[in-house]
Amino acid sequence: MKKRPSRMAEGMAMHRLAETMLPEDVRIFSDPYAVHFINPEILKFAAEHPREAEQKVQEMENQFPGLGNSIRARVSYFDLVLKECISHDITQLIILGAGYDTRPYRIPEIDNNFKVFEVDHPDTQSFKKEIITRILGKLPGNVTYIPLNLETGDLDLAISSTCFSELKKTLVIMEGLIMYLSSDSIHRIFSYFSQRCPVGSKILFDYYPESVVSGEKNEYAKNIVKFTQMNGEPLKFGIPDNDERVFLSQWNFSEIRIVSSEEYKKLLFTGKNANRCVCDFLSFMEVTI
Repeated sequence: MKKRPSRMAEGMAMHRLAETMLPEDVRIFSDPYAVHFINPEILKFAAEHPREAEQKVQEMENQFPGLGNSIRARVSYFDLVLKECISHDITQLIILGAGYDTRPYRIPEIDNNFKVFEVDHPDTQSFKKEIITRILGKLPGNVTYIPLNLETGDLDLAISSTCFSELKKTLVIMEGLIMYLSSDSIHRIFSYFSQRCPVGSKILFDYYPESVVSGEKNEYAKNIVKFTQMNGEPLKFGIPDNDERVFLSQWNFSEIRIVSSEEYKKLLFTGKNANRCVCDFLSFMEVTI
C-alpha cells in the first residue's frame, strides 16, 4: 500500500520557505520552489491567521531552541560546499534521502552537463516528481531519480543500474538523513561510497551525537526524540559523543572536517543576523575520500 510522503520533508520545505520570505539583506539563501511542497491548507491558515501561525512558530522555537536556524544554516552551508565542489572539478552529485531538496533546480552552477542522482523512498520521490513536473513542465534531463528504501534496498544495485560513473569525482549529500537510519544502514552507505567514489570525492552530512538520539543529553533532546516519534520518523542513529574521528576512521577518509554550531553561526549569521541562536548539538561533517 502506498504511504504518504515524508512529513519531515515537508517540514524542511517550510523552513526553506520561511527563510526565503525574509528581507534580501537578512535571508541566508533563497528557495523559490519550497512553497510548492507545502500543503496549501497550511499556507492558507498562515495567510488568514498570521498571529496564530506566529504563535505556533514560537512554540516550536521554545520546544527546540535554535534548531530552526541550524536547519536553515545547514541548507546554506551545504549550498556553499556544493558550489565549491563544482568549481573544483566535481561533476556528479548524489543526494541520499533527497526529500524535497531543490538544489538541482535552483543552484545555477548545476548545468545540463552536471549529473545529479536523487535517491529516496518511492512514495516521497513519486510525489516530488509530480511537483517538479508541474513547476518546470518536465523532469530535468540531468537528474536521475532512484526510488529506494535506504533501510531495506540494495544501494549498489540501484546506483549501478544508472549512468553514474565511478571514475568521476562525486559529492554525496546526506542532509537531515543519518539520524533516521539504522547503524547497519549507515555502515553500508559509508562503505559503498568510500569504495566506489574516486579520490577527491566528498561526503557531506549533518548529525546528532549519541546522547541526543538517546534523549539523555538534556530536556531539549528529549523533546526532539518525542517529536520525531510522534511524526512516525524516529531518531535511530547518533555518532558517539566527541568521538567522530574514531567513528569515521574505519573508512580511511583522507580528510575529515567537523563544523560545529559555533563555527557555522559565526560563518552564516553575521550583521543583522548576529542575534539568531542555533542548536548547539547539530553539527555538520565534510569528509574527503
